Amino acid sequence: MRARAVAAQATRERILAAAVALLKSRFRSEIRLEDIAEGAQVTVQTIINVFGGRSGVVDEALASLLRDLRAQRLRAEPGGVRVPIEPQFKRYTAPGPDGRSTGFATPSRRVEIYSAQLGALGQSPLPDYVEPAGSPVSRPDLGARFPLRLTSAKVVQFCHSQHRNLGRLRRHSPDPLAEIHPDAAKARGIADDDWLVIETPHGTMRARAALNGSLDPEVVSAQFGWWQPCEPLGLPGYDAVGAGAANYNALIDPEAVDPISGTVALRSYLCEVRRGDP
Repeated sequence: MRARAVAAQATRERILAAAVALLKSRFRSEIRLEDIAEGAQVTVQTIINVFGGRSGVVDEALASLLRDLRAQRLRAEPGGVRVPIEPQFKRYTAPGPDGRSTGFATPSRRVEIYSAQLGALGQSPLPDYVEPAGSPVSRPDLGARFPLRLTSAKVVQFCHSQHRNLGRLRRHSPDPLAEIHPDAAKARGIADDDWLVIETPHGTMRARAALNGSLDPEVVSAQFGWWQPCEPLGLPGYDAVGAGAANYNALIDPEAVDPISGTVALRSYLCEVRRGDP
């Protein structure tokens, strides 16, 4: 057990060291306060989130990256430290170590429309439209059963999958929603606020219908992140799997990934919807 714990700690330290090196590289040798915390407020938790929980590593990271702050001060003021910051514009014009302008994070230091790096990897070096891997067009074998295009967007009341347990926020958005065009809903016998089932080749989820005439009739936009119950309002949480699940991730095939970024098709999949429960 001790050997396993030592190995795990060593792995964590390597990951943290790599994270520090990556962040240093990304921000040209130092992390600017405005890049860590919007509004120039830096908290202990912010640093912990970025660099992990081991205090020695955190202190070292703070010492090397935050010139004007000390770990002791951050810990003494856990609510945050206000730091006056002068806005910096056109930072790409600042001189680099070689005396030339810093430029952008490209080999040429310029804004590149043609990416030689992508070309070297066998990808198109120019921006181009590629049909998503999971769509009625790219998968005509599935298009007849799943003719709609599924996408998703953040819910403004919540932070990703958090805070649905807070009554003050949940009352504005009590249930998971799926926006659908009125014509598409009418063709399926779905009325506004009906419970419906979204089905893909990979899974199902339940949500309430929200009619939206600004959507394309072939598009369904469903919400993600519904798992927390809200006790103050007596509203339920939702299981990740099963008949009553409202798990958007369960709809998406994890193997249908973008070949460049590796991103799964969270905003570009194929689906069908029907009125009722799973």
